[in-house]
Formats: sequence, structure tokens, C-alpha cells
Amino acid sequence: MENLCKILVVDDEFIIRQGIIHFVDWKKEGFEIIGEASNGKEALEIIEKMKPHIILCDIVMPVMDGIELSEVIKNQYPDIKIIVLSSYSDFDNVKKMFLNGASDYILKPTLNQKTLMDSLHKVVKQMKDVSIETKQELSLTDYLSQLMSGFHVSQSLNHPFLKQTYFYLLAISCKGDIKKQDIKKTLENNINSYHQENVYLLKSSDDVLVMILGFKYLPEIENLAHKFFMKNIDYHYFVLSDYFCDISLLQSIYQNQILSSLKKTFYLKDEYLMTSQNIPQTIEPLKFDVHEYSEYLYMMKLYEAIDLLKQYTKTSLLKHVDEQSLKSIVDNALYNFISVLEEHNLDPEYIRNFKLSTLSTLDSCKQYEEYYHHFIQILHDLKTIVDNYQIELNQDVMKQIIQYLYKHYQEPLTLYDLADYFNFNYSYLSSYFNERSDLSFNECLNKIRIQKAAEMLQDKQYNIQEIGQMVGFSDHSYFCKVFKKLMNVTPSQYRKGLMKK
Repeated sequence: MENLCKILVVDDEFIIRQGIIHFVDWKKEGFEIIGEASNGKEALEIIEKMKPHIILCDIVMPVMDGIELSEVIKNQYPDIKIIVLSSYSDFDNVKKMFLNGASDYILKPTLNQKTLMDSLHKVVKQMKDVSIETKQELSLTDYLSQLMSGFHVSQSLNHPFLKQTYFYLLAISCKGDIKKQDIKKTLENNINSYHQENVYLLKSSDDVLVMILGFKYLPEIENLAHKFFMKNIDYHYFVLSDYFCDISLLQSIYQNQILSSLKKTFYLKDEYLMTSQNIPQTIEPLKFDVHEYSEYLYMMKLYEAIDLLKQYTKTSLLKHVDEQSLKSIVDNALYNFISVLEEHNLDPEYIRNFKLSTLSTLDSCKQYEEYYHHFIQILHDLKTIVDNYQIELNQDVMKQIIQYLYKHYQEPLTLYDLADYFNFNYSYLSSYFNERSDLSFNECLNKIRIQKAAEMLQDKQYNIQEIGQMVGFSDHSYFCKVFKKLMNVTPSQYRKGLMKK
């Protein structure tokens, strides 16, 4: 039996993950959050290392969604339980998750401490090798973390730190393999060299550390952060709140200054410390013409689709569009583009790997210049793929169309029928024929029909009118007219010529 039930949180929304992580005093309830992931691919890496008992899993995520993840878990980690986090519109996908072995689901709009704990206790009862032990003590770190997340703390706490006069929240966005406790120790040592005060590392995500600093006297905190910046070897940037004197304001400071600032670091340039004085301003996402983009993909005008997406992304970055909104739009556009390549079976294994690495690379970019650099490289790679396969693609599709006409020439075919069968836009298929064939659709179909009619005229058991109908001409006079145009003789003259031979 294990004392703590291990939980992994998987959701592409940072705020949702943070909310769950700080919802509850987990150890007191007998649980432990062992990690968080923004998509299924990241989750599998954590699962392999940490072996969680329960996964709280979103459905719609980039790179690898919840359905794909649940299928892998079902096959490779059957003992792991899944609780689905869904919206009201996700019921069809929830059913798929249950088919893959999910144990329970929670509607996100109803997610709170009670619904979450009820679901977890319900799932734990289904598990043979896991039991939970509750813990009554509340540490200062847990107390502050719960205050920061807005969780109602029933216990009062008498601790010297809470008697400090001035407080700051400091967030450090990390890159690379950094140990949180090492950063805390470094920061604490630097601060203590100036003031004998306190630093506490609060619960945070894998790549963002949140600390609270307490002082009796108002320090020159920016100087301390600068000093720490010079000594620390691997991090990305700092976000520093204004000072506050009332510890009950912790949640408000965290949400309105730290979280809101973390969303805007994407556009920081040559800065490592963000305060209320230098926060970059962002705007709501610009309208992306999804209809035009989809039409380009549908009509296989892939270069036009690339140019449209490139112009939108460049303009959005120049105008400082909200990072997450922009990334979501670009991810979806690239996903749809690559899916079109997959549908045409262009080196499927390479395309699949390219899709996974593409979205993962863009999502991991911390700043807009890095993001745009990778984005342009991805567009270049896509153009190379399209260049390499364009001739093969055109020849393959045209070959399939001609084969279809030879097989169905007797039927009353129209270009609309062909477009519907091959899932093409009518106008695109018409221009496709004109660009890649010397004949129009009707000319091509008539040529095939007359070839077949000429073969059948050698057989005397059918009269000429019957042959015309058998190859797809309902009008006898039109059949004769087309036959003469292509063969320079009428059907009867052609048959007589065969008889003479």
C-alpha cells in the first residue's frame, strides 16, 4: 500500500493546471501532484518517469490530444486511472475516452474543490494497490500557496514570516534543467546578504517558480533581483510584483500582477526583469480568414495557403497579439495544412513526425523573435515538401481520375459527379483538368467513350444505336456527331471499313 496517491495534471491551459494544483492541500488529503503537462506527448514522458496513479486529463490539446493519450495509456499503462476534464460540447469525445478506459469525468464549468475530491475518492476506491492517508498539519508553504490560489484556509497560522511588514511575489520563468530548491537557496543567500529576512518557494509549475519575499523594512528589491540575475546561470526572466502589506491580498497580487504578466513576457526584448513599469501591452487576436485558408487547402493551392498564414503571423507579431491566442491559431492552421499532405499519402511517417516536432517546437518558444524564426523555418520546410511532391501529386491524382473514367464511362457522368467522388471543389477540378490536360473533362470522357465504341463496332451483335447507349451516349445523333469529329468517319462508315478489311 502507498501513503500518497500520485496525480498528473494534463491540460493545455496554464491557468487550469495552476488552479488544480493549488485547489487543495493535496498532502493533507492523501494525494500528491507529481507533475503537469500541456499535451499528451509531454504527459507520456512524465508517466514513464513518475508512474502516476491517476491522470486529470483535458480532451482538446495540441500535438497529442486526450483521446490519443488515453488510447496509449489503455495499451501500455492499464493500471493508471483517467479522470476526464471536459466542456459541455465534448460529450462525443468523452464517450471515446470512456471506451479507452476513463474512470470518471468532470465538467470544467463545475470544477471546484468538492467535485474534484469527490471524483478522486470515487476513483481511488476502484484501485486495489492504493490507499490514502490524510494529514492534519498545515505548513507555512501550503498555507501561503492556498491563499495565493484563492482556496479557503480554515486554519489560522501563527508564524513569524506573516508578521513581516512588506511582501513581494517573484516569479522566475525557467529554461533548462533547473532545481527549484537551488534557485530558492541562491535567492535567499543573496537577500540575506543584505537583510536577514525570509524567502518561501510556493507551489508552481515545472517551468515557472513563484516565491514570496518578506521584509521588515522596504528594500531596493530590484537591485536584489539584478544581483541574483548576474549569479544565476540558467533561467529566462523575472516577474516582480509591487510590494503589499496585507497577506490576504496574496491571491489578488498573484492573479492581477504575476499571472497577467506571465502572459506578456513573449514580447520582452533585451529585458530580464518585468515590473508594473515595463509590462508589454498585448491585443486580442486579429481575425484570421479561415474560410479563404480552408479554400486554398481544399483546392490544393498550398503556396497561397502558406503565404496567407505567413502574412497573418507576421502582422500579429508586429501588433503584439496575445501569445496563447496566436499560437493556438497558427497551430491549428499548420495542423490542417499538414493533414492535407497526410491525406495525399506523401511519405506518411515523415509527415507525421514532422507534424509532432513542428507543433512542439513552436509551443516551446518563449519569445516572439525565436517563435518567428522557427515559424519561417517550418514554412520553408513545408514549401520544400510541396515542391518535392507536387509533380508526383499531380500525376497521381490525374492518373486516378483517368482510371475512374475508364471504369465508369458507360454511366451518365458529369464533372460534379467526379468532384464529389474525389472530394474536390467543382471549380478547382475544372481548372485542374485545363491546367494538366490538353482536353477538357467532356472532351476526355468523349474520347474514352468513342475509343470503346470503336472497339465494340467490330462486334456485329450490337447495332450502332445500342453501342452508343452502351458507351454512355443517350442521344444517338450526338453520338454520331462526336464519333465523326474524333474518327473523321461516321460509326456506320467505320464499321463498313472494318468489314472490308
